[in-house]
Amino acid sequence: MKTRVQVVIVEDIETDADLLARHLGKSSLECVFHRVQTEPHFRQALRELGPDLILSDFSLPQFDGLRALEIAVQQAPETPFIFVSGTIGEERAIDALRRGATDYVLKTNLSRLSAAVERALREAQLRRASRSAEQKLRDNERRLHDTVETSQDWIWELDAHGRIKFCSGAVAAILGYDPHELIGKDFRTYLHPDEQANAAALLPSAGQTHLTGAVARWRSASGQARWLERNVVTIRDELHRPIGYRGADRDITVRRDQEARLQRLARTYRMLSSTSSAILRLRERGDFLEEVCRIAVQQGGYERAVIALMDPDAKVLRAHASAGADSQTLRLIDRAALDTGPQSAGMAARALRSGAPAVYNDLAAAQPPVAHREALLAQGYSAAAALPLFVDGTVIGVITLFSAQREVFNDAEVPVLLELTANLGFALQYLEKDQAVQFLSYFDGLTGLAKRALFCQRLGRMMSADAVGGRSRMVVVFDVQQLGAINDSFGRYIGDRLLERIAARLKRAYADPESVGYLGGGTFALTLADAGNAADTGRLLQNAAAQLFIEPFDIDEHQLRPAVRSGVALYPHDAASADALVQNAEAALKAAREDNERYMLYGFVTQRPTSRSLALEARLAGALDRGEFLLHYQPKVDVADGQMHGLEALLRWQDSQEGLVPPSLFVPLLERSGAIAEVGEWVLQQAVSDIRRWLTAGFPGLRVAVNVSPLQLRRRDFVDRVLRRIDAAVQRPAGVDIEITESMLMQDIELSMRKLAQLREAGIGVAIDDFGTGYSSLRLLARLPVDTLKIDRSFIQGISDMPNGVTLVSTIVSLAHAFGMQAVAEGVETVEQLRSLHRIGCDQAQGYLFARPMPAAQVPAAITRLAAAAPAGR
Repeated sequence: MKTRVQVVIVEDIETDADLLARHLGKSSLECVFHRVQTEPHFRQALRELGPDLILSDFSLPQFDGLRALEIAVQQAPETPFIFVSGTIGEERAIDALRRGATDYVLKTNLSRLSAAVERALREAQLRRASRSAEQKLRDNERRLHDTVETSQDWIWELDAHGRIKFCSGAVAAILGYDPHELIGKDFRTYLHPDEQANAAALLPSAGQTHLTGAVARWRSASGQARWLERNVVTIRDELHRPIGYRGADRDITVRRDQEARLQRLARTYRMLSSTSSAILRLRERGDFLEEVCRIAVQQGGYERAVIALMDPDAKVLRAHASAGADSQTLRLIDRAALDTGPQSAGMAARALRSGAPAVYNDLAAAQPPVAHREALLAQGYSAAAALPLFVDGTVIGVITLFSAQREVFNDAEVPVLLELTANLGFALQYLEKDQAVQFLSYFDGLTGLAKRALFCQRLGRMMSADAVGGRSRMVVVFDVQQLGAINDSFGRYIGDRLLERIAARLKRAYADPESVGYLGGGTFALTLADAGNAADTGRLLQNAAAQLFIEPFDIDEHQLRPAVRSGVALYPHDAASADALVQNAEAALKAAREDNERYMLYGFVTQRPTSRSLALEARLAGALDRGEFLLHYQPKVDVADGQMHGLEALLRWQDSQEGLVPPSLFVPLLERSGAIAEVGEWVLQQAVSDIRRWLTAGFPGLRVAVNVSPLQLRRRDFVDRVLRRIDAAVQRPAGVDIEITESMLMQDIELSMRKLAQLREAGIGVAIDDFGTGYSSLRLLARLPVDTLKIDRSFIQGISDMPNGVTLVSTIVSLAHAFGMQAVAEGVETVEQLRSLHRIGCDQAQGYLFARPMPAAQVPAAITRLAAAAPAGR
């Protein structure tokens, strides 16, 4: 109870009010008194003081006590109201109590006033506490009700017999039932028939209080099965006896389906890998085919596998190997299914006629019906697929797979099975008893492509034919850049799978299997007839690379975008023999690596002045001390409003003898010598200096992106070096950002991310340059402390040149936005490209369409020009 009590006394006689105050002063209460005589003053006191107690005379000259009571009941119904009067009679007192008064005390008996007041205050406090508790209870009940009804989980309560007492509305979305209809029903009624025997496992056993993670199938209102995961608690009475259960069921059907598909896909990949090993391990064709069937059953998870090959003489299919379930009925079905007549409805016949997989994911519902469908269903099969086997483009057989599960041959599994059949066809071409050793000598076991010796042998035959026909020929040797980094970062297994996928794309892209080879170490070779002149060759290479590598390689949750570098040699211009032509292509590839070019023709290699390169490297050693480096800036423009929002700093070398040297010539030399780190720090310092000058000239808010080399990023004190170079006067929105490549991160992912996070905390933005040419996985991208993705210029060129160009760039932009990053397009050269970028929501762009790289002194004029041109450009 409050010890300091605000008391309003309604009394016209001041001495009577003082008397009341003296009596209450003898109690334990500390009172503050406020005397009023009129109705307006009484209302004001109630409004402003919020009193704890009202003492009122019954009869007043200007004011009536009952009127005061009426006002108090309206304005302060929680405040105790006690009449203190010498004239109130018993009837009036009872009437006053009925109207809301708390008590009455006669002025002739003020000795009971303190007790009456304390009791009234105590009762008022109890009423307030009770109402507060009731309100909290109602709030909690409302909160619980809202939580239950908005939860996506099905929340329920059962009695001790399993009958449903409470059911949340989520059951309608999960199982399709009206929650009111389920009340009083046994929950077991709605279980899938296959789960009825295990229904007891869905409730806590005797002595158990909680049950978590119980999974079972349920029968929905539509008849479909749904997987629910259950958490339950036992309700007990005061004697700890179970009287019911409360719990929640969560729909995990989608998750279960995804897990099942991933498990099946993993088994299929294991089957593919084991089959590849069997190709190298087994010499006899019969043993090999039996092993493939065994692998399909034991590792692939199929109930039965049958391989049948065409008899070229009889022109019929004959079963050569099988594994899994076997019976007289199945053997009869096999023989009937191998019927390849023009009217046959068998799976094998369909695969042979179409040259495409014959897939039946639901044998019971297949239309038209599969031959011998009833017999297959009786054997317990629900799905089947017949996949043709090819050798040199000709169907020579079929592998048929049977499964007890429906929908197993999905969009993810069928492509893997097609890789399997490609390997089988390849093996069947060369695995003939004692030819296994010859196969290993001439073919690469990982990619299935011809090794150098066989490739050169085949190339020699083609060159002989070209000589007779007067045709030219091109040999391209290309390697996968950063293959070592991929192996180090993701494991050799991922690198091998990447090489396999590249080989598979080459096989699909070039119909003649003899035109492609593998030279080892991530280096591939291919030959094309009628090469044309050097310019045509360059365009041909660019188009071929775009088609082969425009789509990323998805391998075990990693999305890889490998870049390739190529060397090209032409027949008869560069060499007259196959070995020499391949060697010259390799020399061109080496030169392309040294000059940091995407491809190099051998004819250009022979013209490269080695002495010039050595002289350049010698002069480059002192270029920084002589002040020969300078920065050019290329604007980055907002795609939506055309305004310039920043620039990229680009390093240039003004050589005293040759003038402006292309970066492709001197940057690799700087990286090879290690001087790139010192030059990189100069770039950072110069960029800050230029920003200060632009700020002074009245151009605020410019941010400059500076490229960072791998050698800089690997330095232990990289962050300190960068922060020391940043001038304190250059604050946001102006400032410096850094750009790195995807491959730089992979050298030490965790350390690199910590350094980048420290820079971001200091207000320095981070961008990934040339995004899409490396191999960032989505999981890694989500963790990177990065603000911007810069889309490589090769993808921007493909917006108008390639059918899927817009889709690819749109995917990268959506990916950037999904991770809270900006997307910047590099190499924008045409209005059509800009319009496409605007439609797909790209944030910024840079390229010759807006401005070429320029010295720092020209930047203010470029800002003004772009600002003026922006409205017209939209």
